[in-house]
Amino acid sequence: MKKISQVAIIRCPDYDAGRVAAAVERGFDVLGGISAFFRAGESVLLKPNMLSAKKPDVAVTTHPEFLRAVSRVFKKITTEISAGDSPGGAVSGTGRVWNETGIGAVCESENLYKVIFEKTGSVPFESQNPRNKRIKTIDIAKAALDADALVSLPKMKTHTLMLFTGAIKNLYGCVPGLRKAHYHFMAVHPDDFAELLADITLIVKPRFSIVDAIVSMEGEGPSAGEQRRTGLIIMGADSVAVDAVMAAIMGFDPLRDHTLKACARLGLGTADLSRIEIVGDGRLEDFIIGDFKKPSNWKIRMVPRFLGPLVKKIFWAKPRIDADVCTRCRICYNTCPAKAIFFEKDRLVVDKSLCIECMCCHELCPDKAIDIEYSRLADVLTRRSSARRK
Repeated sequence: MKKISQVAIIRCPDYDAGRVAAAVERGFDVLGGISAFFRAGESVLLKPNMLSAKKPDVAVTTHPEFLRAVSRVFKKITTEISAGDSPGGAVSGTGRVWNETGIGAVCESENLYKVIFEKTGSVPFESQNPRNKRIKTIDIAKAALDADALVSLPKMKTHTLMLFTGAIKNLYGCVPGLRKAHYHFMAVHPDDFAELLADITLIVKPRFSIVDAIVSMEGEGPSAGEQRRTGLIIMGADSVAVDAVMAAIMGFDPLRDHTLKACARLGLGTADLSRIEIVGDGRLEDFIIGDFKKPSNWKIRMVPRFLGPLVKKIFWAKPRIDADVCTRCRICYNTCPAKAIFFEKDRLVVDKSLCIECMCCHELCPDKAIDIEYSRLADVLTRRSSARRK
């Protein structure tokens, strides 16, 4: 079958900026050179994953040295380079996220324009995806549209709602502020959220994607998982193909993924591995990690939608707040789309009758105080003891 997309996989052992830059340059070289994708003097927006105020070594966010290295590669063709995102859960300002992640310091030392999406205004777009039936108007940060080229710089991670997060899910950060929580509430099912992500990708039109897979996150990602040294950089112009390759490395079938299927239907790229040419440091088979830990609820997320109403009462996974670990920071309370979290005798608890299982609280908790509780059937089928943390 004819190959229609190329994805480069390059080995990189650590976050030494020189080694990362050399690996990214090699990736561009095997893909035909950076000039095949970017014109000299273009303005380039680098979009890292800045999920929350976490130190770089916990693998929740794109590593700052990864951003530094990529920016230095782009400095060879342009001086108009910025970095921006809209962090999740930053209801009282994003300054702490920029500081804790190290992204702000890199912007300052590398003379990158620091773009805070919440402060640049937003542009409303009518949905261009006929399958996105939940959200008809989508607000996108103006800064994400102003640059000549947007480059997605995601972290390779698992995700308790969408199974994994990469180049496409990273674009959700182009939705400013608490609109992200509102959209989660409106598009709670993975199928619906996938169609929203496809819509956003269609609007934002990322020029290129470079995945930080040097140290990745497995298990209960995107924030409560475990670090896994994977030593890779995955890159290409087809963001769908990049995510498909990343998914395969993690042990997922890209052709069964909600988001990749939605994007492929809109002609945004290919998720069919047989149509993706792998270039760089080996064959795809050389990089697949057989024991990469999936989210413990991944089997529940694979239940067909039409079966949902039938099995919901006996087959479910919902967040549970560990009062002994919780610091009462209120991030979950302030960002829960369904307003299902409330105080009970100075403790934050989840009202399971209101919970929509979007896992935003689990994703944004800075203290890993939110675990996932399973129904008895789900607990058996996922082979996980719901009392594991006790």
